[in-house]
Order: sequence, then C-alpha cells, then structure tokens
Amino acid sequence: MKRTILLIFISLMFVSGSFAQNSKWSYELGSNVAYHANNGVWGLKINNGLEYQLNNSFSALATISNTKSLIDWQKNAINGFSLFTADLDVNYKLFNTSKGSSLNIAAGLSWFDGHEYNNVGQGSWESHEMLKDPGFNIKLRYKHALSEKLTGSINLEGYSYEHFFSEESDLVLVNVGYSIYYRF
Repeated sequence: MKRTILLIFISLMFVSGSFAQNSKWSYELGSNVAYHANNGVWGLKINNGLEYQLNNSFSALATISNTKSLIDWQKNAINGFSLFTADLDVNYKLFNTSKGSSLNIAAGLSWFDGHEYNNVGQGSWESHEMLKDPGFNIKLRYKHALSEKLTGSINLEGYSYEHFFSEESDLVLVNVGYSIYYRF
C-alpha cells in the first residue's frame, strides 16, 4: 500500500513538473496588515487564492480570506472585528520588466460575512453584523519572480461594502501585505 501511494505521489509530481512551464494556474498564499476604517482597528488578514492566466495581460483571481482584529479582549479593548471575505477579481498587467517583474491592477466583487464590535461604555458592547451582500475591491500588486515556479507580490488593497455602488458605500478595509504565488 505504501509503495502504491509513493508511486502515485511521484507520478503526480512528475506530471505536475512537466506541465509547469505551460500551466496557466497559480495558487496564492499571503498575509496582510489590515486597517478597518469603520472602527479604527488594525488587524491581520490571511488569504488563499487561485489565479488563472487568461492571456499575457489579463488573469482572473478568486480569493478567500479571513481578517481578525489584533486586540486583547481580556484588557477591555475599545473596538474589534472579525471578517470573512470572498473575492472574484480581474487582474490587468500594467507593465513588465525584463527581469520578470510586473505591476498589476485588479478590481472585482467581494462578499463579506463578519461582525464589528464596539465598546459603548460602562462595560457594554455593541455588535454589528456586517453585510452579507457584495461590495467591491481594488488591488495594486507588484509581482517579482522568486524562482521558476514561485512569484512574490507586494499588495495594496482597498475594500468597500454596503449599499452597493451608491453614495453611502463605506470603505471598510485597507490592506498592505505580501503574497507568494506557486504555479502548478
């Protein structure tokens, strides 16, 4: 049984390696420092995504992320948040360098699920359920080659939700972080 599993694993690695040059798929793993604009709290965002290269300039990216405020609940912190986000973006490569670096801009739809927590004084807490409706995002990425299969990316991201495309939209998150892309 162990030999069969080992043989399957080696075969999959060989097939994966032989098609890596032509693969249009990449897996993204990253983390960001997040600022929640509604209640002024910093947080940490962890994201996972799949990117599909449509052509030399465009790609589609689906990302799932989890963002939590960086506070200590035991010390009676003032505000906090917990947020799950799913994004579907179109990425456009603005320019390439000869060393494999590129500047990319992405925009797309985001779906939010989470809570904001606000201290309203005298030990009372107020919890607001965040929207489960779509919002939108815009992302700026500087990608640079780390190896044949790995690419690094410095990210700047902005998210908005509530009252989709109206005057009352809120800027909910601003993120700065780093991601690693693995082409498989």
